[in-house]
Amino acid sequence: MNVRIVSLLVAVAFLLTGLTGCKDEVDKFTGHVDGMAEAAEGAKGDCEKQAKAVETYLKDNESEIKELGKKLKEKDEGTEAQKEAIEKAVKRFEEATSDCPEAGLMIRDLLAALGGE
Repeated sequence: MNVRIVSLLVAVAFLLTGLTGCKDEVDKFTGHVDGMAEAAEGAKGDCEKQAKAVETYLKDNESEIKELGKKLKEKDEGTEAQKEAIEKAVKRFEEATSDCPEAGLMIRDLLAALGGE
């Protein structure tokens, strides 16, 4: 995966872990990264199917992700457990898409929908 994209995702993850009182929003973000990883894992070994699966997940959840981005911008701090959960979800996605750069780069779409790119 492109180092710039990974760095941007990690920066967004750390920003989100700095949010207080928004356990639900941070957990939802983590859930979307996990959802993308699950979609990618379901098509492992076929890069075209994997990219399509991640793209479909993002399209199916686009409005919720955009709304989540708005809510996250209004929050303050988060917890160490949330930080660890985000890091675990990001690692899972990276591992699931490690053989398919096109699918891996779709993390940009999540960031764009959140307003992070």
